[in-house]
Amino acid sequence: MTRSARGTNEFPGTNVRQKRGLNRAIAGKGWGMLRTQLAYKAARAGGKLEAVNPRNTSISCHVCQTVDANSRENQAEFVCTVCRHVCHADVNAAINILRRAVPTAQPCQGPDGGQPSAACGALALAGAAKHEPSSRPRSRQAA
Repeated sequence: MTRSARGTNEFPGTNVRQKRGLNRAIAGKGWGMLRTQLAYKAARAGGKLEAVNPRNTSISCHVCQTVDANSRENQAEFVCTVCRHVCHADVNAAINILRRAVPTAQPCQGPDGGQPSAACGALALAGAAKHEPSSRPRSRQAA
């Protein structure tokens, strides 16, 4: 996110000053505090925050474990160059991250062995659903 926008002598960057300001704003945020808060909230809910190295999760096939940058056909589609497994790129990366966090975890599958059911979070596969804020006031829960 904070990569420089300067470009090269042959292809100079555009909006370099604006990008520099954005980079400073991103770097100035408390990413450590975010992690602390996530760990706190997870523990409060009875869970645990598991840090996972994200390296190669988006270019690794979750079926055959092959790491190949050419498997990312585009931003949204993952097609393994070895086993030809086709999957949404974000779902593939999420399964890889899940397996790094919980090595015994198996991704959910539908009754026919295909796509997971809606109970497993497959709604994200069909595209993001836009949730409108409720007009009702929310009640506060007792702590």
